[in-house]
Amino acid sequence: MTASPVPVIASCRFPTGCGGGGGAGDAGGGNAGGSGGSSSGQADEIDVAVSLQDSEVMVFWDPSDSFSNEIMAMQNMYETLLHYDPLADDFKPVLATSWDRSEDGLTWTFHLRQGVKFHTGKEMTSADVKGSIERTIQRGQGASFIWDPLDRIETPDDYTVVFHLKYPAPLDLIVSAGYSAYIFDVDVADEEWFNAGNDAGTGPYTVESWTQGEQLVLTRFDDYWGGWNDPRQWDKVVFRIVPEAATRRQLMETGQGDFTYGLPPEMVEALRSNANLQVVETPSFQNLLGMLNTEKAPLDDVRVRKALAHAFPYQQVVDHVMQGTARPARGPIPYGMWGHGEDLPQPGYDLDEARRLLAEAGYPDGGFSLVLTYTAGDEVERRAAELYQVELASLGIDLEIRAMPWEQQWDLARSPHPQQRQDILLFYWWPALVHPQSWLDA
Repeated sequence: MTASPVPVIASCRFPTGCGGGGGAGDAGGGNAGGSGGSSSGQADEIDVAVSLQDSEVMVFWDPSDSFSNEIMAMQNMYETLLHYDPLADDFKPVLATSWDRSEDGLTWTFHLRQGVKFHTGKEMTSADVKGSIERTIQRGQGASFIWDPLDRIETPDDYTVVFHLKYPAPLDLIVSAGYSAYIFDVDVADEEWFNAGNDAGTGPYTVESWTQGEQLVLTRFDDYWGGWNDPRQWDKVVFRIVPEAATRRQLMETGQGDFTYGLPPEMVEALRSNANLQVVETPSFQNLLGMLNTEKAPLDDVRVRKALAHAFPYQQVVDHVMQGTARPARGPIPYGMWGHGEDLPQPGYDLDEARRLLAEAGYPDGGFSLVLTYTAGDEVERRAAELYQVELASLGIDLEIRAMPWEQQWDLARSPHPQQRQDILLFYWWPALVHPQSWLDA
């Protein structure tokens, strides 16, 4: 199922005093949560934005390994050579100011922005670009697969980077990817240092504090190359974890949050009439997927897996859970992306076919149990799972639904012991880069 995210943004800001800064264990020093106020009453006022999240923000801290929820924070701490706008189908210069490619598409040359500083204070050079990408490839984590076309990188001077490819590929899309394309200070790049809650990017914000499971506080980087002259810029951004959708809605309505997403459609509709809130709707490449544990019976039998696909009530979820803000998927590549095909065959809801396949696999009456996990607080996932539970029950299959924090269910899915993993992992997937490779090679 391909969904369109509908974030809700508050139109207000919260002035707060600089004098009440918190320590490492006191993220935001009482300023987080949007309550505002100045602890001293004399300090200059700063603008604080509060983003209400449904689950842990920082799953990965290492920019080479990042491949999860942290993208929202990482995109503010780190930057890439280019930025791709899928709606305009256009590239914007970020850490690179210009670029060109050879006629055969095998050589790409990027000219870097000069005077860019990392949060560590060091000035960025071509050596950092080369080192960042090579480290990401060497670690082999996250979306490092996007660099498969790369043969080698040359740095003829401090502000020129030349990429040599093994075969023609859209390197402009690759260097603007949401994962595995971040540029960082390679002199401090260390997994343990990153995981302690440190960053080494060039973005407008740097880490002030982090309390795992509660909130992340980012503060403006005064030496940001893009400057701080836009009055719409925030001085601090607080990512506050509030799993319950109803609580996030209440916090938005009472002015204790500036941004949230993932609210059920009926909550979004109710908020449209609030003059202090803005509902923003955009197309999305995000899909809601059910990953199956194929190394554990009975899902090691392809006939059982096909039966489960035919038992899912796709249109019910679109109509009654998403209320028309989604569509049934056609293949793994999402609607609107090059490579998507509306004419691809797709298993539809068909309980008779599901029964036939189960009988053929030796389960004419079902007779087995499955465990499905979803992200605690995600009402869309919960309701979709409950509709699925009803359909499977009619086939004699008992579906146990477990709400779990995202990082816990992800760890469970990656258990080295297949028998310990959940049977179905329900989660959202969006592309690392706007290219079919992100879906077919991941």
